[in-house]
Amino acid sequence: MSVLPSRAEQCTIPTVPGRAKRGALRLVVLHLALFGAAGCSSNDEASPAPAAVDAQVVDVVDNPMEDAPGLDDVMNSPSDTDPIALDAAVDATSSDAAPATCATVPCPAGQVCVGSACVTPPSCPDSKERGCAFVSLPGGTFTMGEVGANAATPLQTNITVGPYTLDAHEVTVARFRRFWNAGRPAPTSAMAYQAGSIAWAGTVREPVRTTTMKECNWSSMSGARDAHPMNCLDWWTAQAFCAWDGGRLPTEAEYEWASRGRAVASLPVPRTYPWGNETGSPGCDRAQWNFCPGDDTATTRRVGSFAATPDVFDLAGNVREWMADSYAAYTDTKCWGGIARTNPLCSLGATSLRGYRGGSWCSTTLDTLKVAARYTRSPTSPTDFLGFRCARNR
Repeated sequence: MSVLPSRAEQCTIPTVPGRAKRGALRLVVLHLALFGAAGCSSNDEASPAPAAVDAQVVDVVDNPMEDAPGLDDVMNSPSDTDPIALDAAVDATSSDAAPATCATVPCPAGQVCVGSACVTPPSCPDSKERGCAFVSLPGGTFTMGEVGANAATPLQTNITVGPYTLDAHEVTVARFRRFWNAGRPAPTSAMAYQAGSIAWAGTVREPVRTTTMKECNWSSMSGARDAHPMNCLDWWTAQAFCAWDGGRLPTEAEYEWASRGRAVASLPVPRTYPWGNETGSPGCDRAQWNFCPGDDTATTRRVGSFAATPDVFDLAGNVREWMADSYAAYTDTKCWGGIARTNPLCSLGATSLRGYRGGSWCSTTLDTLKVAARYTRSPTSPTDFLGFRCARNR
Protein backbone atom coordinates (compact mmCIF):
# COMPACT_ATOMS: atom_id res chain seq x y z
CA MET A 1 0.00 0.00 0.00
CA SER A 2 1.28 3.46 -0.84
CA VAL A 3 2.66 5.58 1.96
CA LEU A 4 2.54 8.77 -0.09
CA PRO A 5 -1.07 10.06 0.14
CA SER A 6 -2.57 12.54 -2.26
CA ARG A 7 -2.87 16.19 -1.24
CA ALA A 8 -6.56 15.70 -0.45
CA GLU A 9 -5.83 12.69 1.76
CA GLN A 10 -3.01 14.46 3.55
CA CYS A 11 -4.85 17.65 3.14
CA THR A 12 10.60 18.42 46.27
CA ILE A 13 9.48 19.92 47.97
CA PRO A 14 12.91 19.91 49.74
CA THR A 15 13.06 18.71 53.35
CA VAL A 16 15.18 20.38 56.02
CA PRO A 17 17.77 18.23 57.80
CA GLY A 18 16.88 17.61 61.44
CA ARG A 19 19.59 19.87 62.91
CA ALA A 20 18.71 22.78 60.60
CA LYS A 21 15.02 22.31 61.39
CA ARG A 22 15.76 22.30 65.11
CA GLY A 23 17.63 25.59 64.73
CA ALA A 24 14.74 27.17 62.87
CA LEU A 25 12.24 25.99 65.45
CA ARG A 26 14.45 27.22 68.28
CA LEU A 27 14.32 30.71 66.78
CA VAL A 28 10.54 30.53 66.47
CA VAL A 29 10.12 29.46 70.09
CA LEU A 30 12.56 32.05 71.41
CA HIS A 31 10.87 34.80 69.43
CA LEU A 32 7.47 33.85 70.80
CA ALA A 33 8.81 33.67 74.33
CA LEU A 34 10.44 37.08 74.16
CA PHE A 35 8.11 39.14 71.97
CA GLY A 36 4.74 37.41 71.82
CA ALA A 37 2.84 36.61 68.65
CA ALA A 38 2.21 40.11 67.27
CA GLY A 39 1.32 40.14 63.58
CA CYS A 40 2.07 42.55 60.71
CA SER A 41 0.34 45.92 60.63
CA SER A 42 -2.22 46.68 57.97
CA ASN A 43 0.29 49.04 56.35
CA ASP A 44 2.84 46.32 55.72
CA GLU A 45 3.44 45.14 52.16
CA ALA A 46 1.92 41.80 51.33
CA SER A 47 4.37 39.07 52.19
CA PRO A 48 5.42 36.61 49.50
CA ALA A 49 4.20 33.06 49.78
CA PRO A 50 6.19 31.27 52.49
CA ALA A 51 9.01 29.05 51.31
CA ALA A 52 8.73 25.31 51.66
CA VAL A 53 11.00 25.33 54.73
CA ASP A 54 8.81 27.94 56.48
CA ALA A 55 5.71 25.90 55.76
CA GLN A 56 7.30 22.84 57.31
CA VAL A 57 8.38 24.79 60.42
CA VAL A 58 4.90 26.21 60.94
CA ASP A 59 3.38 22.79 60.43
CA VAL A 60 5.61 21.25 63.06
CA VAL A 61 4.95 24.02 65.63
CA ASP A 62 1.21 24.06 65.07
CA ASN A 63 0.81 20.30 64.99
CA PRO A 64 3.07 18.67 67.61
CA MET A 65 2.86 14.96 68.13
CA GLU A 66 0.54 13.95 70.94
CA ASP A 67 3.31 12.39 73.01
CA ALA A 68 5.78 15.25 72.48
CA PRO A 69 6.29 18.24 74.80
CA GLY A 70 3.88 20.93 73.59
CA LEU A 71 4.85 24.50 72.77
CA ASP A 72 3.31 25.79 76.00
CA ASP A 73 5.23 23.19 78.00
CA VAL A 74 8.52 24.35 76.55
CA MET A 75 7.78 28.08 76.95
CA ASN A 76 6.54 27.77 80.55
CA SER A 77 9.21 25.38 81.78
CA PRO A 78 12.16 26.67 83.85
CA SER A 79 14.44 25.77 80.94
CA ASP A 80 12.43 27.49 78.18
CA THR A 81 15.59 29.09 76.77
CA ASP A 82 17.80 26.08 77.40
CA PRO A 83 19.07 24.81 74.01
CA ILE A 84 19.04 21.23 75.22
CA ALA A 85 15.40 21.43 76.26
CA LEU A 86 14.47 23.09 72.99
CA ASP A 87 16.34 20.41 71.03
CA ALA A 88 14.37 17.73 72.86
CA ALA A 89 11.05 19.38 72.00
CA VAL A 90 11.97 19.80 68.35
CA ASP A 91 13.41 16.29 68.02
CA ALA A 92 10.08 14.86 69.12
CA THR A 93 8.20 16.73 66.40
CA SER A 94 10.55 16.39 63.41
CA SER A 95 12.18 13.73 61.30
CA ASP A 96 14.56 13.50 58.36
CA ALA A 97 12.29 12.32 55.55
CA ALA A 98 13.68 11.51 52.13
CA PRO A 99 13.17 14.42 49.72
CA ALA A 100 10.24 14.09 47.34
CA THR A 101 11.17 13.80 43.67
CA CYS A 102 9.13 13.88 40.47
CA ALA A 103 9.84 10.19 40.08
CA THR A 104 7.31 9.63 42.86
CA VAL A 105 5.37 12.92 43.08
CA PRO A 106 3.83 14.48 39.95
CA CYS A 107 5.20 17.85 38.87
CA PRO A 108 2.98 20.93 39.18
CA ALA A 109 1.01 22.00 36.13
CA GLY A 110 3.24 23.46 33.43
CA GLN A 111 6.39 21.65 34.57
CA VAL A 112 8.09 18.48 33.35
CA CYS A 113 10.18 15.90 35.15
CA VAL A 114 13.84 15.94 34.12
CA GLY A 115 15.90 13.40 36.03
CA SER A 116 14.47 13.89 39.51
CA ALA A 117 13.63 17.59 39.28
CA CYS A 118 10.58 19.48 38.04
CA VAL A 119 11.54 21.99 35.36
CA THR A 120 9.60 24.71 33.52
CA PRO A 121 10.25 24.43 29.76
CA PRO A 122 11.44 27.73 28.25
CA SER A 123 8.62 27.69 25.71
CA CYS A 124 6.01 27.81 28.49
CA PRO A 125 6.87 30.40 31.15
CA ASP A 126 3.16 30.65 32.03
CA SER A 127 1.58 27.31 32.87
CA LYS A 128 -1.88 28.79 32.28
CA GLU A 129 -1.15 29.57 28.64
CA ARG A 130 -3.14 27.52 26.18
CA GLY A 131 -0.95 24.73 24.84
CA CYS A 132 1.32 24.59 27.91
CA ALA A 133 0.53 21.22 29.44
CA PHE A 134 2.56 18.04 29.71
CA VAL A 135 1.52 14.47 30.42
CA SER A 136 3.68 11.94 32.23
CA LEU A 137 3.01 8.53 30.70
CA PRO A 138 3.89 5.13 32.13
CA GLY A 139 5.55 2.70 29.79
CA GLY A 140 4.23 -0.63 28.68
CA THR A 141 4.26 -3.39 26.09
CA PHE A 142 1.81 -3.52 23.19
CA THR A 143 1.33 -4.43 19.53
CA MET A 144 2.02 -1.77 16.91
CA GLY A 145 0.10 -1.67 13.65
CA GLU A 146 -3.44 -2.36 12.49
CA VAL A 147 -4.82 -4.38 9.63
CA GLY A 148 -6.42 -1.96 7.19
CA ALA A 149 -4.37 1.07 8.24
CA ASN A 150 -1.89 2.55 5.78
CA ALA A 151 1.53 0.82 5.86
CA ALA A 152 0.71 -0.62 9.30
CA THR A 153 1.25 -4.33 8.65
CA PRO A 154 2.52 -6.86 9.44
CA LEU A 155 1.71 -6.28 13.09
CA GLN A 156 4.69 -5.69 15.38
CA THR A 157 4.19 -7.59 18.62
CA ASN A 158 6.01 -7.15 21.93
CA ILE A 159 6.98 -3.52 21.46
CA THR A 160 7.93 -1.95 24.79
CA VAL A 161 8.31 1.74 25.63
CA GLY A 162 9.64 3.12 28.89
CA PRO A 163 7.99 5.96 30.83
CA TYR A 164 8.21 9.36 29.18
CA THR A 165 6.60 12.79 29.14
CA LEU A 166 4.58 13.99 26.15
CA ASP A 167 3.27 17.43 25.25
CA ALA A 168 -0.47 17.38 25.84
CA HIS A 169 -0.87 19.65 22.82
CA GLU A 170 0.71 20.19 19.46
CA VAL A 171 3.35 22.93 19.73
CA THR A 172 1.69 26.30 19.29
CA VAL A 173 2.78 29.37 17.36
CA ALA A 174 3.37 31.25 20.63
CA ARG A 175 5.65 28.54 21.99
CA PHE A 176 7.61 28.35 18.74
CA ARG A 177 8.04 32.14 18.67
CA ARG A 178 9.87 32.04 22.01
CA PHE A 179 12.33 29.60 20.47
CA TRP A 180 12.72 31.87 17.46
CA ASN A 181 13.24 34.98 19.57
CA ALA A 182 15.79 33.12 21.70
CA GLY A 183 18.02 32.87 18.64
CA ARG A 184 16.55 29.64 17.15
CA PRO A 185 19.54 27.65 18.40
CA ALA A 186 20.47 24.40 16.72
CA PRO A 187 21.34 21.47 19.02
CA THR A 188 24.99 21.29 19.97
CA SER A 189 24.94 17.56 20.59
CA ALA A 190 22.99 14.49 19.53
CA MET A 191 19.37 14.23 20.66
CA ALA A 192 19.25 11.53 23.32
CA TYR A 193 16.43 8.98 23.27
CA GLN A 194 15.52 6.22 25.70
CA ALA A 195 17.58 3.90 23.54
CA GLY A 196 19.90 5.50 21.02
CA SER A 197 20.34 9.02 19.74
CA ILE A 198 20.03 11.13 16.59
CA ALA A 199 22.94 13.31 15.51
CA TRP A 200 22.22 16.87 14.43
CA ALA A 201 22.92 17.39 10.73
CA GLY A 202 20.31 19.92 9.63
CA THR A 203 19.51 23.62 9.43
CA VAL A 204 16.93 25.63 11.36
CA ARG A 205 14.67 27.35 8.84
CA GLU A 206 11.92 29.92 9.30
CA PRO A 207 8.49 28.78 8.07
CA VAL A 208 7.54 30.63 4.89
CA ARG A 209 4.29 30.73 2.93
CA THR A 210 4.55 29.59 -0.66
CA THR A 211 2.14 29.08 -3.53
CA THR A 212 1.77 25.43 -2.52
CA MET A 213 1.90 26.07 1.25
CA LYS A 214 -0.63 28.83 1.84
CA GLU A 215 -2.15 27.89 5.19
CA CYS A 216 0.83 28.60 7.45
CA ASN A 217 0.04 29.86 10.96
CA TRP A 218 3.47 31.33 11.67
CA SER A 219 3.98 35.01 12.42
CA SER A 220 7.00 36.61 14.07
CA MET A 221 4.60 39.00 15.84
CA SER A 222 1.94 38.00 18.35
CA GLY A 223 -1.45 37.56 16.73
CA ALA A 224 -4.79 35.78 16.62
CA ARG A 225 -3.24 32.41 15.78
CA ASP A 226 -0.87 32.20 18.74
CA ALA A 227 -2.83 29.24 20.18
CA HIS A 228 -2.94 27.39 16.85
CA PRO A 229 -0.59 24.51 16.05
CA MET A 230 2.71 25.42 14.44
CA ASN A 231 2.93 24.09 10.88
CA CYS A 232 4.96 24.69 7.70
CA LEU A 233 8.24 23.67 9.28
CA ASP A 234 10.59 20.84 8.37
CA TRP A 235 11.70 17.91 10.50
CA TRP A 236 15.03 19.47 11.47
CA THR A 237 13.47 22.72 12.68
CA ALA A 238 10.89 20.81 14.72
CA GLN A 239 13.65 18.70 16.26
CA ALA A 240 15.69 21.84 17.07
CA PHE A 241 12.73 23.38 18.90
CA CYS A 242 12.21 20.25 20.97
CA ALA A 243 15.91 20.09 21.89
CA TRP A 244 15.88 23.76 22.98
CA ASP A 245 12.76 23.08 25.06
CA GLY A 246 14.38 20.14 26.84
CA GLY A 247 13.01 17.30 24.76
CA ARG A 248 12.97 15.70 21.32
CA LEU A 249 10.45 14.49 18.76
CA PRO A 250 8.51 11.39 19.87
CA THR A 251 9.19 8.02 18.31
CA GLU A 252 6.53 6.17 16.35
CA ALA A 253 6.23 3.70 19.21
CA GLU A 254 5.74 6.48 21.80
CA TYR A 255 3.09 8.17 19.65
CA GLU A 256 1.18 4.95 19.06
CA TRP A 257 1.41 3.90 22.71
CA ALA A 258 -0.06 7.24 23.82
CA SER A 259 -2.84 7.28 21.24
CA ARG A 260 -4.01 3.65 21.03
CA GLY A 261 -1.85 1.17 22.94
CA ARG A 262 -2.23 2.16 26.59
CA ALA A 263 -5.28 1.55 28.73
CA VAL A 264 -7.12 4.79 29.46
CA ALA A 265 -10.52 5.42 31.02
CA SER A 266 -13.12 3.14 29.44
CA LEU A 267 -11.61 3.12 25.94
CA PRO A 268 -10.87 -0.17 24.16
CA VAL A 269 -7.29 -1.40 23.74
CA PRO A 270 -6.14 -1.24 21.06
CA ARG A 271 -8.30 1.39 19.36
CA THR A 272 -8.46 2.67 15.81
CA TYR A 273 -8.83 6.34 16.72
CA PRO A 274 -7.66 8.12 19.87
CA TRP A 275 -11.28 8.28 21.06
CA GLY A 276 -12.20 4.65 20.33
CA ASN A 277 -13.36 2.36 17.53
CA GLU A 278 -15.87 4.57 15.76
CA THR A 279 -17.46 2.93 12.73
CA GLY A 280 -19.06 5.97 11.13
CA SER A 281 -17.51 9.17 9.91
CA PRO A 282 -16.65 11.54 12.79
CA GLY A 283 -18.12 15.03 12.65
CA CYS A 284 -16.49 18.40 13.15
CA ASP A 285 -17.16 18.08 16.88
CA ARG A 286 -14.70 15.19 17.12
CA ALA A 287 -11.61 16.38 15.26
CA GLN A 288 -10.43 19.12 12.93
CA TRP A 289 -10.43 17.27 9.62
CA ASN A 290 -12.12 17.16 6.21
CA PHE A 291 -11.94 20.96 5.85
CA CYS A 292 -14.08 21.64 8.90
CA PRO A 293 -14.30 25.40 9.62
CA GLY A 294 -11.24 26.68 11.46
CA ASP A 295 -10.68 29.41 14.04
CA ASP A 296 -9.33 32.93 13.50
CA THR A 297 -9.55 32.72 9.68
CA ALA A 298 -7.24 29.68 9.75
CA THR A 299 -7.82 26.15 8.50
CA THR A 300 -6.78 24.84 11.92
CA ARG A 301 -8.43 25.17 15.34
CA ARG A 302 -6.86 26.40 18.54
CA VAL A 303 -5.14 23.49 20.27
CA GLY A 304 -7.29 21.67 22.80
CA SER A 305 -10.57 22.57 21.08
CA PHE A 306 -11.71 18.94 21.23
CA ALA A 307 -12.01 16.55 24.13
CA ALA A 308 -8.77 14.97 25.33
CA THR A 309 -8.36 11.20 25.12
CA PRO A 310 -8.15 11.40 28.09
CA ASP A 311 -5.15 13.65 28.74
CA VAL A 312 -3.62 14.29 25.29
CA PHE A 313 -5.27 16.48 22.64
CA ASP A 314 -5.44 16.46 18.83
CA LEU A 315 -3.73 13.11 18.29
CA ALA A 316 -5.86 12.88 15.16
CA GLY A 317 -6.77 16.03 13.26
CA ASN A 318 -5.69 19.69 13.25
CA VAL A 319 -2.18 18.98 11.90
CA ARG A 320 -0.32 15.76 11.33
CA GLU A 321 2.82 15.27 13.38
CA TRP A 322 6.47 14.58 12.61
CA MET A 323 7.89 11.43 14.21
CA ALA A 324 11.54 11.04 15.18
CA ASP A 325 12.03 7.81 13.25
CA SER A 326 13.38 7.27 9.80
CA TYR A 327 10.62 5.61 7.83
CA ALA A 328 11.02 1.87 7.27
CA ALA A 329 8.44 -0.70 6.23
CA TYR A 330 7.36 -3.07 9.00
CA THR A 331 9.03 -5.87 7.05
CA ASP A 332 12.43 -4.17 7.39
CA THR A 333 14.49 -6.16 9.89
CA LYS A 334 16.90 -3.26 10.51
CA CYS A 335 14.17 -1.38 12.36
CA TRP A 336 11.11 -3.63 12.71
CA GLY A 337 10.73 -7.05 11.08
CA GLY A 338 8.39 -8.51 13.69
CA ILE A 339 11.17 -8.62 16.30
CA ALA A 340 10.41 -7.80 19.94
CA ARG A 341 11.96 -4.40 20.68
CA THR A 342 12.33 -2.05 23.63
CA ASN A 343 12.20 1.70 22.98
CA PRO A 344 12.66 1.28 19.22
CA LEU A 345 14.17 4.19 17.30
CA CYS A 346 14.64 3.71 13.57
CA SER A 347 17.59 5.84 12.45
CA LEU A 348 18.80 5.27 8.91
CA GLY A 349 20.83 8.44 8.35
CA ALA A 350 20.38 12.19 8.08
CA THR A 351 18.84 12.16 4.60
CA SER A 352 16.43 9.30 5.21
CA LEU A 353 12.69 9.86 4.89
CA ARG A 354 10.92 10.54 8.19
CA GLY A 355 7.58 9.25 9.37
CA TYR A 356 4.54 11.25 10.37
CA ARG A 357 1.23 10.30 11.96
CA GLY A 358 -2.30 11.52 12.67
CA GLY A 359 -4.88 13.27 10.48
CA SER A 360 -5.04 16.95 9.63
CA TRP A 361 -7.49 19.68 8.71
CA CYS A 362 -7.34 18.57 5.07
CA SER A 363 -7.62 14.80 5.61
CA THR A 364 -10.69 13.58 3.75
CA THR A 365 -10.52 9.82 4.34
CA LEU A 366 -10.99 7.97 7.61
CA ASP A 367 -7.76 6.05 7.07
CA THR A 368 -5.72 9.20 7.56
CA LEU A 369 -7.25 9.64 11.03
CA LYS A 370 -6.22 6.16 12.15
CA VAL A 371 -3.37 6.57 14.59
CA ALA A 372 -1.68 3.36 13.41
CA ALA A 373 -1.54 4.66 9.81
CA ARG A 374 1.98 5.61 8.72
CA TYR A 375 3.15 8.11 6.14
CA THR A 376 6.53 9.44 5.09
CA ARG A 377 8.17 12.64 3.88
CA SER A 378 11.58 14.17 3.28
CA PRO A 379 12.93 15.78 6.47
CA THR A 380 13.58 19.02 4.56
CA SER A 381 10.09 19.22 3.05
CA PRO A 382 7.67 21.27 5.18
CA THR A 383 3.95 21.53 4.48
CA ASP A 384 0.95 23.32 5.93
CA PHE A 385 -0.81 20.15 7.11
CA LEU A 386 2.14 18.97 9.20
CA GLY A 387 3.18 20.08 12.69
CA PHE A 388 4.64 18.39 15.77
CA ARG A 389 4.74 17.91 19.51
CA CYS A 390 7.68 17.04 21.79
CA ALA A 391 8.47 14.17 24.14
CA ARG A 392 10.96 13.97 27.00
CA ASN A 393 12.88 11.14 28.60
CA ARG A 394 11.99 10.28 32.18
